Amino acid sequence: RDRNIRRMATAGTLLLAMSLLGFALVYGMLVTHLGEELLKNYLLDPWPLLAVTGITGLVIVAFTMRRNPLVGLVAFFCCSWLLYGWWGYQLLNPVRSAAPFMAAIHERLGPMAELGLVDWKEQLVLEAKSPVKTFGFSLSSLKEAQLAIQWATLSENRWLLVSDKVMSPCFNAQESIDMGLRHRRHWYLLNSNAFNSV
Repeated sequence: RDRNIRRMATAGTLLLAMSLLGFALVYGMLVTHLGEELLKNYLLDPWPLLAVTGITGLVIVAFTMRRNPLVGLVAFFCCSWLLYGWWGYQLLNPVRSAAPFMAAIHERLGPMAELGLVDWKEQLVLEAKSPVKTFGFSLSSLKEAQLAIQWATLSENRWLLVSDKVMSPCFNAQESIDMGLRHRRHWYLLNSNAFNSV
């Protein structure tokens, strides 16, 4: 019975480690389009972390397979958790936080520009590098866009950050700056050149 438990612990650790390493090799080196999409849209490159975690598991199996596989399984879970905490959490920070996104917008516009948010998320307001203008939270998208256009046309230094959900018919995507995906929405930065009549 003890031998079966030891075998299951070894097999479990080995399976998890090989799966992580396999994902890293396949999607990081062979089928690279997924990795490129993650990097482009979310600034996320998880494959080195998965590879290191998988290799760590294989090393643990090599050292504990004959002596105490249960200790090896626990050690693998502990090492995986530590790697996630030290490395994985840092990888996810640009995805979960709006700070890098808003910093990129601030850098692109400069300190003199004013920014208005249309169809906005609370994190965008919280992480803004300078004061931003919002146009209501419970208004319809069309009404919010109309108010935003009225505000933005009063000065050449005023820009709008708009999600793809309200781009048409109010705004012209060809005249906008594509800022990529954030919080499950595609965002565009635009000034009065990209306004359609609404």
